[in-house]
Amino acid sequence: VTLSSGRAKAAAGTALCAATATSLACGGAPKAPLVLGSLGASVACTLPGLADAHLAYSYGYGSALVCQSALASASLPASGSWARLLLCAYWAYGVKVCLFQAARDVRPDYVAKALLAPQAQGRRSPARLKLHVCLAVGLLLSAFIFPLSSAAGASGAVREAAAAAGAALALSGLALQTVADAQKYRWKARHGADALVSHGLWSVSRHPNFAGEMVFHVGVMLAGIAGATSAAAALLSALAPSAFLGVMRGATRRLE
Repeated sequence: VTLSSGRAKAAAGTALCAATATSLACGGAPKAPLVLGSLGASVACTLPGLADAHLAYSYGYGSALVCQSALASASLPASGSWARLLLCAYWAYGVKVCLFQAARDVRPDYVAKALLAPQAQGRRSPARLKLHVCLAVGLLLSAFIFPLSSAAGASGAVREAAAAAGAALALSGLALQTVADAQKYRWKARHGADALVSHGLWSVSRHPNFAGEMVFHVGVMLAGIAGATSAAAALLSALAPSAFLGVMRGATRRLE
């Protein structure tokens, strides 16, 4: 993830403050301990970005989702909740992000191109900006607890079906992105970091990994809105997925 996309997440996180405060005032949030736990865990996951930005945008992203699933698992109903399917999607997605980034970080060609080259060009950020970015990204990531908590409240045939569809869509997006990233990783490990991937899913889409991530976020948003019991809860459920959809659209345009 580039610094510009990190700044986009930071801006989205800052804008999230006002919307979240309004929604909380309207009673759209889950229990306070769950929200505070999510906020603390997410910010803690992004703080390593003070040393290197990619630690916040990749490992911070993945580990925050794993923490969300762990925090929510204790408060969800023991059975009959489609939120548990979404919880599994969070956990699997977070683990996948961390493992994939770890696999890339041990490849010298990736490190030289994506991590060392920007530093050599003098593209460094002041500590104050890094702190702001880490806190804003942590705030944004903490909002993923809202759709997970909201999905647990889905009741009635229509809402349960919509929540199930959202969770299944999120898992489908994860599967698509995982396959695309695996194909990209193998190709670049064989042909070099600058090689254009043109086989598998990459022969039919220019950015199948981004498409998979966007499908994941659409699924998360759908599951959360399906269980929302108020407009405020629906807004909170849509905040983080919508922000990440915007980030992914921006990233796609920069690669064109």
